[in-house]
Amino acid sequence: MTEENDSEFEALYGIAKANLSLGKNEEAIANFLELGALCEEKDNLVKAYEMYRKVLELNPLNMDALNKVGVIYNKLNPDDSNQEVKKKEKKKKVKKK
Repeated sequence: MTEENDSEFEALYGIAKANLSLGKNEEAIANFLELGALCEEKDNLVKAYEMYRKVLELNPLNMDALNKVGVIYNKLNPDDSNQEVKKKEKKKKVKKK
């Protein structure tokens, strides 16, 4: 991320932490979602993943964050998702016999 984006990230992260300390969880969730999107735009997938995980700590059923975590996880671990696909294909072949 550029220096400008770093300062934007830091400012928004500070707001998110402040919202958390004030008990404004919904606002903090919105902030962390925005932070995740900002990181994704800059191809910082590890940091984006961390921001979406923070959302899930506050609301484990947040569909936006669940989706983003899954997509980013697969991008960061392509071998894992390929292994899962191969396992499913193998199970289908076994059932057909």
